[in-house]
Amino acid sequence: MPTITDLAGVFTNVVAGQIATLDLPMNWVYQSLAIEYRENGALPNQATLEARITEVRVKLSGKVIRRFTAAQLNAIHAGYGQPYVSGRLTIFFAEIWRNIPLSEIATSWFVQGVATSFQVEVDIAGAAVNPTLQVFAEYGDTQVYQQARSAQVVPNGFLKHYTTRQIEVGGAGTVTLNDLGLPGFYHRLHLFEGAAGQVTEVTVKLGKQVVYRKPRTLMEYGITRRGGSLPTDLFTVAFDDGLRLGDVLPTIVTDKKGNPTGSVLPASMEIETNAANNITMVAEVFARV
Repeated sequence: MPTITDLAGVFTNVVAGQIATLDLPMNWVYQSLAIEYRENGALPNQATLEARITEVRVKLSGKVIRRFTAAQLNAIHAGYGQPYVSGRLTIFFAEIWRNIPLSEIATSWFVQGVATSFQVEVDIAGAAVNPTLQVFAEYGDTQVYQQARSAQVVPNGFLKHYTTRQIEVGGAGTVTLNDLGLPGFYHRLHLFEGAAGQVTEVTVKLGKQVVYRKPRTLMEYGITRRGGSLPTDLFTVAFDDGLRLGDVLPTIVTDKKGNPTGSVLPASMEIETNAANNITMVAEVFARV
């Protein structure tokens, strides 16, 4: 069966200054959701879209699994080489930038039996003028998805989360995080800076072992050599800059078959900054639902 593209429901409460809500079918294998935003019937440019959609939350059983602003999501996608499309904010579940088709299929979302509800919330800015939202879903074949998951490319019961964390920066120097947050398998840590070029170097350790140490220029090279780009106020710690799905930082112990045991590994991060501006970190992590 080919990938199907169709309307995925209707947003309610699409009003300036309010939260628009979408309830999604549970029995589809979701590859992506394309949210189309218009004002007075017209598709906005990127700056307007990012100003109007101030936050998006993807929820399963009422729990937030992904949280981001439109600007953050566009910047994250640019790092994977995905361009902005006028008026459209796309939530990728199947990660089309992966270099093995099985990896792309295995990252799709099939939530039937995993959750009791699947919902998207969109915060619309008060300055929006006659806003409308329309959403199209790409979804695929259940059997193909189950075959991909049976290969344990992604552990059963794990989906890609986007977690958000505020990092306080008191001044120029080193900021240390003694944990990364949610236990799981990390692909990327996106550090959205308060000023362009603020983060000069990042070191990540698993226990005492350094697993990532890059100055800004080397970080940028790792992203751009694979066709990605970054805004000047974003430092992306990419454990998967080769775009392989299995290149992750594990903060959870697995057995010989790759199944998570539940035990947590100690991970820490040192951020070198040249200014006293707080940082927002958006982490991409495969974690339990």
